[in-house]
Amino acid sequence: MNKKITLSILLIIIVTIAIVVAIFGSNKKIVETQNYTLKDYKYFVMYAKDNKVGVIDREGNLIIEPIYTDIYIPNPRKDVFICFQDKVSKIINGQNKQIFEDYSDVSALVTSDEQSLDFEKEVLKFREKDLYGLIDLDGNKILDASYQDIQSVENRPGRILVKKDDLYGVVDSKGTWVIPANYYSIKGDEYNTENDGYFGAGYIVTKKTSNGIMNGYINNKGQKLLDEKFDSIDRILKEYTDIYLIVMENGRKGVYKNGSKIIDTVYQDITFSGTGNIFIVNKNGKYGFYNLDGRQILQNLYESYEIAGKYIIVNQDGKKSLFDINGNFIEQKNYRKIIEVENSNYLIAVDNTDNTYSIISKEVNIKNNYTYISYLFDDYFAFTNQEGKSGVISAKKESEVIDAKYDIIIQVADIKAIEAKTNEDGKSTFYSSKLAKISEFIYPIVEKVEEGFVSIYNYQDRIYLNKEGQVVDSLEVYPNKKLHAFKDEDGLWGYKDNFGNIVIPAEYDTATEINVLGYAGIMKNGLWGVVDNTGVVLIEPKYELETYYYPKFVGKYLIEQVETTHVVQID
Repeated sequence: MNKKITLSILLIIIVTIAIVVAIFGSNKKIVETQNYTLKDYKYFVMYAKDNKVGVIDREGNLIIEPIYTDIYIPNPRKDVFICFQDKVSKIINGQNKQIFEDYSDVSALVTSDEQSLDFEKEVLKFREKDLYGLIDLDGNKILDASYQDIQSVENRPGRILVKKDDLYGVVDSKGTWVIPANYYSIKGDEYNTENDGYFGAGYIVTKKTSNGIMNGYINNKGQKLLDEKFDSIDRILKEYTDIYLIVMENGRKGVYKNGSKIIDTVYQDITFSGTGNIFIVNKNGKYGFYNLDGRQILQNLYESYEIAGKYIIVNQDGKKSLFDINGNFIEQKNYRKIIEVENSNYLIAVDNTDNTYSIISKEVNIKNNYTYISYLFDDYFAFTNQEGKSGVISAKKESEVIDAKYDIIIQVADIKAIEAKTNEDGKSTFYSSKLAKISEFIYPIVEKVEEGFVSIYNYQDRIYLNKEGQVVDSLEVYPNKKLHAFKDEDGLWGYKDNFGNIVIPAEYDTATEINVLGYAGIMKNGLWGVVDNTGVVLIEPKYELETYYYPKFVGKYLIEQVETTHVVQID
């Protein structure tokens, strides 16, 4: 008998959390970076149908019965569960035993906003006689309860803000002082990078002075770069080795680089363009431009401007002029709009008279009465002609390289491949980075899988593409997996091991790949079941699931990737 699954159990999964811990010696620096990804998770919070919550592990075993109103798991690798019955909390472990009973009011430190609920991964806060201290997740005391307040530094996970005698300081997760408690306030500067997370973030600190509350700056090593004498300080958040700070002093703005002034504090406003890597200054209503070394590119002469990649469009006395970011004049033309693209050698321009689109740069000016142009990758752009059909043009060749016969053309995810759609029959044709035709699908689903790969599939077929839009097999995408889905000559799916031996015969209409938790879905006659990475069928196909993408499983639970992550208990 078929059983309809209602999506009503919520699993909170924070897919990627980077916690960075740094210990500084006199001349040595030791950095430990812990990246928490789904494959590393050991425990998950589960919301049941009656809105009660429990905990399951990565094998799908129920660890904590869903009897609580809420549960926090500070570290997804450790069995420390803060369980709430209404507003009353207790902390229990994986054996359902209460822990940390020697401490009062133990709580997690939230590192982000209250909705996403990211936590400090190594420490908890406790209270004694209205003062606070820190313990680690093994119950060892890190800081005595002698502080008025303890919380995570905003936008700086792994650094703890402590308040003593009405002043703030910062310690790390081992209790070592990073910034002494001498400041009226301390906050992170929000700087982060893809590889290091917030490790490079510094601190904007304030003190009360005779001039009011003034701002200074301390870098991520605890070294002061700017004294507390500024009205405001903002860091440039683009990934630079150097620290660029836009400051306001006595109501005027300037720029410091690594603690040294490079643009005088004489401007009413300064903003930064991360695409052009230039500062835009405003003085008496006129705009000018500086580069990262503090050299003025264009003087304060212009009523308005636009930044588009490596180009600056300025308006002076009603005339628009185009310069490169070194201040070299290119042309003067009154475009209605200039659009920057990822390839900073080119711009998309919209004509002021007929609203047609063109591609411009120092070398090219491609104009062919296009009603729309969008950037794809390299030197390729999608265009729409007057008849409403779309193709692809090469700016380098200054010619159309895919004929205008499609309704929609887009880039495939973040890889160098093109999807060309026709609306009438639902067909999509895929092209590689070299514009070679790859495959055709009817109503395909495009899904990012491993880093640098995408899966393109419908319920009959599936292919994988790498960054260059080349077709690869599942062994290249998932080299460490024990089993791989395969399709036989009859169009049925099963699983083979890494040596090509059949582990599960091809008898299913669809089979998903084994996910990072070790489970996959099998579908037959529109019904779904579950297999594990050893080839054991945990659930024969018998459930009808309302899911657009391939379903994902953790044990006998369905994970549905939507705006939030839902889990459905199958048995």
